Amino acid sequence: MNKETVSIIMPVYNGAKTIISSVESIIHQSYQDFVLYIIDDCSTDDTFSLINSRYKNNQKIRILRNKTNLGVAESRNYGIEMATGKYISFCDADDLWHEKKLERQIEVLNNECVDVVCSNYYVIDNKRNIVGEVNAPHVINYRKMLMKNYIGNLTGIYNANKLGKFYQKKIGHEDYLMWLEIINKTNGAICIQDNLAYYMRSNNSLSGNKIKAAKWTWSIYREHLHLSFPKTLYYFLLYASNGVMKKITHSLLRRKETKK
Repeated sequence: MNKETVSIIMPVYNGAKTIISSVESIIHQSYQDFVLYIIDDCSTDDTFSLINSRYKNNQKIRILRNKTNLGVAESRNYGIEMATGKYISFCDADDLWHEKKLERQIEVLNNECVDVVCSNYYVIDNKRNIVGEVNAPHVINYRKMLMKNYIGNLTGIYNANKLGKFYQKKIGHEDYLMWLEIINKTNGAICIQDNLAYYMRSNNSLSGNKIKAAKWTWSIYREHLHLSFPKTLYYFLLYASNGVMKKITHSLLRRKETKK
């Protein structure tokens, strides 16, 4: 069997309400040289039976199941380990992709001297209303990534053949640390300046807890990247200020939508 060009990693835990829409947004990509790896993390709802009955014979989908509940980072790592594609990308079970996402990104990867590509993306609520958007500079280097997590995990794609596979640690902001490590090995990333994905914001999401998020970010700088205290403080303050600006932007967009 020929190896796919793109391996897409999708962990899921109790995602029966949203996973079909997420999978369908991938199946209907205009670029079709991919395999989607769905990793069920011992869901207690109908997730596994739902995806197994619907997609078990789909040649573009591999359904994997953890023996025990491992959490999102180790579930992604299982998918990464099984992946055989030249490029690795990610989509969670409540996120959506624009149908041209992979096509646009592969075009950049083939024509530009970069090994990492991402895009801007929308933020949606559980009713799929757009409540915000996340934009990044066209060129993202390591220093910029230290200031702010510009690469949304649902938009990032990297050249695993050239850079090797990167695994996620079981910590808060595991995706941020992984993309920092990836960018640190490259000459930077290109961000497509169009919204090519839809990130569903959950009211009870862990990353929604600002105090925890702040602690996670500090821990990444000090304990994992081993930055000096002055550098940690400098980048932490920049990261915090960027977070405040993002919150203000989302608030203004929600008000605008309400007035319509």
